[in-house]
Amino acid sequence: FFASWMKPTLPNGEWFQVHRAFMIASLFTGVVGFVFAFIANAKNTEVAGIINFNPDGVNTTHFAFGWIIIVLQVANPIIAIFRCAPTGERRWIFNLLHGHVIGIAAEILAFVNIGIGISLIESGDYKALWVYTIFVVFVLIVQALLFIIYTVNAYNAPKADR
Repeated sequence: FFASWMKPTLPNGEWFQVHRAFMIASLFTGVVGFVFAFIANAKNTEVAGIINFNPDGVNTTHFAFGWIIIVLQVANPIIAIFRCAPTGERRWIFNLLHGHVIGIAAEILAFVNIGIGISLIESGDYKALWVYTIFVVFVLIVQALLFIIYTVNAYNAPKADR
């Protein structure tokens, strides 16, 4: 999110430092949350650390999304370590994978999985889920507006600057 919209605004590399800090914090909290899920469920199953799934499938979905998200979160910095130079011939492949495929997929899945997690915690009263839904809609509106502004500015820029 930050790298997509702040790179043109902070062209001297500051955007990258903030992006890296956010991604390290995201990876840390993701791994901690992932580990806590196993710790919290260690006493509830016959085999320690294995999640006890309900027949309704909701826990299963939350757990499966968690696995996918953590794999994407770990894969993204590994891909970044092996990226080519900014002017490299194949840089577009890195940009496509790192930002557009893995980054956006992880963001969308994380938003969905947090909503599933909130619905698992709440029992019939969905006030927190509504607040979270409003937050997600707000984030999506902001991203859509930033995309429109970015596209209009790029279209209006001289061809040499595009």
